[in-house]
Amino acid sequence: MKAMNSELPSSARCLDRRLTVRLDGDRFAALERIAQTEGFNASVIVRHLVYRFIAEKQRYSAVRG
Repeated sequence: MKAMNSELPSSARCLDRRLTVRLDGDRFAALERIAQTEGFNASVIVRHLVYRFIAEKQRYSAVRG
């Protein structure tokens, strides 16, 4: 996970939009623990997962045509 920033698209440099994500307490605590262990803040991890999800969906839709 240390290479997360290298996987972000260049458009990530201009982060001008905000999104509120609600989590239950247990998942939030787990995310915070993981973020601290990995040396990132939670927003970087969530952003990375969103980028991966979008890229996967785009690849899948390209294959399906």
